[in-house]
Amino acid sequence: MPRAIEDKMSIKNLLEDYYSSINQETIAQIKEDGKFKFFNRQEDQYSLTKAAKEWHLIKTLENEIPRKRLELLSNQNSISRPFPYDHVALEDLTITEDHLVNLNSFEIQGSALIRNDYAFTMCPITESPNSSYWILKVLAELSQYYQVFVRLDPLIYSTRTEFYNPQYKMWVHGIQNLDWQRIKQLRNEEFGEWMPDNLESNIEKTQYVWSPRSDEVHFTCEELPKSSLSNTRGSRYFHSIFNPTKDLMIHLDGALRIYNNTDLERRREIHLKETGKVGSRVKMFRIDDDISREVLSKICTNYFVWNNDVIQYFS
Repeated sequence: MPRAIEDKMSIKNLLEDYYSSINQETIAQIKEDGKFKFFNRQEDQYSLTKAAKEWHLIKTLENEIPRKRLELLSNQNSISRPFPYDHVALEDLTITEDHLVNLNSFEIQGSALIRNDYAFTMCPITESPNSSYWILKVLAELSQYYQVFVRLDPLIYSTRTEFYNPQYKMWVHGIQNLDWQRIKQLRNEEFGEWMPDNLESNIEKTQYVWSPRSDEVHFTCEELPKSSLSNTRGSRYFHSIFNPTKDLMIHLDGALRIYNNTDLERRREIHLKETGKVGSRVKMFRIDDDISREVLSKICTNYFVWNNDVIQYFS
């Protein structure tokens, strides 16, 4: 029997086992869920029950996949070539000590990073699988002029022909600009904190710091997720170095800080300016070339996609 057919049969059997394990009480609760009712209006009970089981599987995977991703990322520091860099299509690829790779090593097609007839993706920066889509578009454009390094997703890759390559669009509106003259003349730290207006947001708060150091000003920004999401969502962290003499950024990087429940509770009690190196920090991208302030704004707002406070501050 061909391997592809065996794999499909194996998946089919696993799905049947999973669906059989869902108890009737859980299925009944799903059928009463308002969102489920909106998307599922089948009249016959067989179709409705089938849809409820699929709904349960989807919700389970929505939590399990990002949880597994964070687990892999936080345990990769001691591995020389962690997933997916041990893949045959990447075995000749140089990786940095932060486990980043040069974007110019790939053919970029939408969200797909193609190499040796296999498609890889940039690691998502939140639990949403499309969260790196917009920042990758910006970084891909910059890679024509700069050395741009990114983190590959340890979970999602496939052959080039089998890769599903989605496209997204989104309007982004800015309200106010940074006062760069004030930043150039900073003598003491400038810091702040934003709380999301939407109570249903996955973000608890966002903190930033401008810190003058010798002839440079360092900018750091961190978005803390709600405590209930610590197992599936990392804390988006951004760092850049501004040279006032050049009027340029001379370094940028984005990372995830992965916290356990205890560490996240401790982190919530203090401001970013006092935290130092906490949590398990995993780099998502890095640029070490001279970058304009306008490009900094473009990168930062796309890295913190869906965070309206950061978008308003930078756009």
